[in-house]
Amino acid sequence: MLHPRENHPLFPEVRLRGTHVIDLNKLGYDGDDQLIVSLPWSYDQDPLMKHPVVYVFDAYWDFCLMWGLYSKLLDDKEVPEYILVGLSYSRPLNEVWAIRERDQCPPEMGSDYLQRIQQRIIPFVESEYPADPEARFLCGISTGGLVALGSLFSAPGLFHGVVALGANPALFDGWLRKSEEAFYKAQRPLKSLLLGHRPKLPARVFMGFGGLDHPELLKEASAFNQLLDQRNYLYLEKQFRVIEGEKHVGVYAEGMNRGLRHLFANESAKGKPQ
Repeated sequence: MLHPRENHPLFPEVRLRGTHVIDLNKLGYDGDDQLIVSLPWSYDQDPLMKHPVVYVFDAYWDFCLMWGLYSKLLDDKEVPEYILVGLSYSRPLNEVWAIRERDQCPPEMGSDYLQRIQQRIIPFVESEYPADPEARFLCGISTGGLVALGSLFSAPGLFHGVVALGANPALFDGWLRKSEEAFYKAQRPLKSLLLGHRPKLPARVFMGFGGLDHPELLKEASAFNQLLDQRNYLYLEKQFRVIEGEKHVGVYAEGMNRGLRHLFANESAKGKPQ
């Protein structure tokens, strides 16, 4: 369990440039969902220009790292300008872990998180900001990575790419494998099989794992990666990487760096820091 750190009583808190916090319950939504939003550098010059949106789980811990990665990758023209939306909660940090465990599990286990993202958060973001509905991406680690991967099969087309770090396909009684199997079968009706059509999964996917993570997790992840290769999905652009020397959560920095590059590998990076 992570513990909150106290601020110095004499000095102000640091604020991240171009970011703001939105408590959705103050806008009439039920629950404790909170968004931390970082706008593109060119937003003031062209507020109507459409941008991709990168949604990231666990923003109460990881938003600062994602915000920092964005500026470096943009400066090197590895990514275009995008809107960064951190998925957080308007609750004290010591209450977040239990909420996270409730939300980052399969819908079959009672979670409505993906439904809230689809029906509340995404419509709000795309009505409030110049968000491109054809360029939505979701990033997460551990169970967040599992939910991100699972969204490709349980909510096809909702996201156009995911970064999933340390996601264990064996969790929740193999929910990810079952979701993929159901999706694959739905893509393969008899007529399609007879004509030799390939199933379609139009998404960019990055799966990253620490080389020092639990051996059984790495075994399960590698098997799931091989399964996706065997499916031969049309339009799937996938990268699987084991990052040596890192454990389960330490993989985050390099994993997200590599993952974001993969999501935008075919995009022309625009914009420079001011």
